Amino acid sequence: MSPKAPARPLPGLVVARPVLREAQVGTGGAVPGQGQAPALIHEPGEDVLRRLVHPVFQVIEQMDRVLPEESWFSPLVTPNAPIQFDITSYQVPEGKTLWIYEYEFKIYRFSGVDAGDFIAAEEGRFSNVLGFDVKVGERRPNHLRYGLDPQPIQISRIQYRPTVFDPQLASVATFNQQASKSFGNVAGTSMALLPVWKKMQGPSNAPFTMFANENENINLSCVIFRQIQTPLAAIEARFAGYLMNDQVSTSLLNKIRPL
Repeated sequence: MSPKAPARPLPGLVVARPVLREAQVGTGGAVPGQGQAPALIHEPGEDVLRRLVHPVFQVIEQMDRVLPEESWFSPLVTPNAPIQFDITSYQVPEGKTLWIYEYEFKIYRFSGVDAGDFIAAEEGRFSNVLGFDVKVGERRPNHLRYGLDPQPIQISRIQYRPTVFDPQLASVATFNQQASKSFGNVAGTSMALLPVWKKMQGPSNAPFTMFANENENINLSCVIFRQIQTPLAAIEARFAGYLMNDQVSTSLLNKIRPL
């Protein structure tokens, strides 16, 4: 007796299929009590494509060095009479936007081995002698405050000191605090003058980006507010990032804007 053929469903009739529950299907299942498993995704190229730079992003890197001048080593250089100069500058072309991902300053001293050879000074050297400044156009995009010039320890707390506009009526603590800022006030950098170190602005474990729009200049400069007593060979400034069409930049920023 031949086996019966399976009955065909009637037209328009929906056949119920078994529902897969949690942890019933290998990698597609979920841990019991933790909801449905996420969808499995295969990304072609994986890390190779994640680190790929699309041709619309033009890599840009610029570095310049300046030679020392006699004025750097003059005893007349004081916080009230600092020296300020640009090291490198770049103007963003029209219709372009510059994303700056990193910048760096270096001080070079003579090696003492080969004539004319110089090496980078140790990080932190000349910290109480000079500082650096990064400006986009005429602004500093971030809120910065660095007390490069040490001040005496004060007995009274800073938050409880009254605001005094007459220098003759200022207390010793207020006078010392204002005196430690004099180099920034004269140079026009206020307290935003960057220390001599390799780290960039902001948290060291977080992303960093600065944006320069079309026709804006990015300037990397140096301020010397005390006499340099060590023979220097050069001071270097460098920045790197990506140059792209301003419409591409605006579109990408709009897609990742905070909700």
